[in-house]
Amino acid sequence: MVKGHGFLYSNNGTERTLFHNNNSGRNLWWRINGSEFYSDTAVAGYSDAVTQVLEFSLNSGTATLRVNGTQALSQNSVTGNFKIDRIGLKYDGTTSVSTWSGDMMEIIAVSSTAHRRKIEGYLAHKWSINKGSRPGQDGTVRIVRPQVSALAFTSGTLTIDTDKAEIAHTDGSYMLGEYENKTYSLNGKTYSYKVSKFTADNISIGSGVVVNLVGSNPLSLQTRNNGDLTLGTTINANGGAGTEGPNTGGVGKLGGYNGGTTETSGDGPGAGSAYSPNFGPSAINSLELWLDASSLGSADS
Repeated sequence: MVKGHGFLYSNNGTERTLFHNNNSGRNLWWRINGSEFYSDTAVAGYSDAVTQVLEFSLNSGTATLRVNGTQALSQNSVTGNFKIDRIGLKYDGTTSVSTWSGDMMEIIAVSSTAHRRKIEGYLAHKWSINKGSRPGQDGTVRIVRPQVSALAFTSGTLTIDTDKAEIAHTDGSYMLGEYENKTYSLNGKTYSYKVSKFTADNISIGSGVVVNLVGSNPLSLQTRNNGDLTLGTTINANGGAGTEGPNTGGVGKLGGYNGGTTETSGDGPGAGSAYSPNFGPSAINSLELWLDASSLGSADS
């Protein structure tokens, strides 16, 4: 982990690695076992003005230089081994090239490149290499625990969360679903929504299972390759209960909009007031639960 230019490391006459200003830029000189295979060579990505991870390796006769995890140079048929007895110092007193000018934050010497990526990541994180120049970019990582391929339960509680697209059982079983984007049209206007879809080899939910439905997205339960689907328990897809008042309609659930009251309309498309229910499709080639409580005085159904 360095920032600067000049002699990086060397040995008495036979080994030297340095970045030197020759005409324009800081170019590389690299010598191993008395053989200089890079001389006045530009290195892609290198700059003496910023902190960088520089990796020099010699593996099975191939000498490689990486800058912030990206290979910049590679030379085959290089003989010998690294022989280093000086860090940041000249290899002899006659050269006009300066000793290292800049900073050396950390130097790690290893006998194998097997853990190269881990070391690069450690250094980049520790020394706060700028975004976009370190091996690995910022982003979202989701670690998913082991999943079951079938939903077969005779007891316990099964929680289906359509907002998170997750199914979890009290015995530890877990399944991750996926979102499916859809649209529908009414009175010349198109509405977008997404369905939380779960696909299993087979589904068998016995009468002793308590099913807890959570979330605002519609739910789709499907099986692969015409697998069996058996529901032996009650699945309550009711929305929230509404109470009398000017703005207290029931809260929608599983794709349903919030309901209205005797005095206000519901939130959904085509919603009226009072208690005229308006439901969407109930099944499309699978079990698919919908509730549109857009025009309900109470979202119970």
